[in-house]
Amino acid sequence: MTPEEVNELIDDCIDHLCDDNPEYGAGSLAELARIWAKSGLGKESFLNTRQFIINSSIERLGTSATPFINYKLQVAEQELMKERSQTSGANNGTIIIN
Repeated sequence: MTPEEVNELIDDCIDHLCDDNPEYGAGSLAELARIWAKSGLGKESFLNTRQFIINSSIERLGTSATPFINYKLQVAEQELMKERSQTSGANNGTIIIN
């Protein structure tokens, strides 16, 4: 994946977190987490990018949207936990979205 594609995915995550559909933002965040994990960029790098996405979403929607953004992050976390339990039979990994 090229840096431009990563930037596009980050922009998509921001757009999706700002969307009214809770599940819409969760999928793109989960995808970003998978890409980050496969690329070997590290957890701290992902957490910094995740915080940028959250801050950008809140800036776009206003601080009153913070609970909605947090809800979407919880949905993303649940999706990853479900995916991991289906593929590994147990949730032994560290979830880094929320």
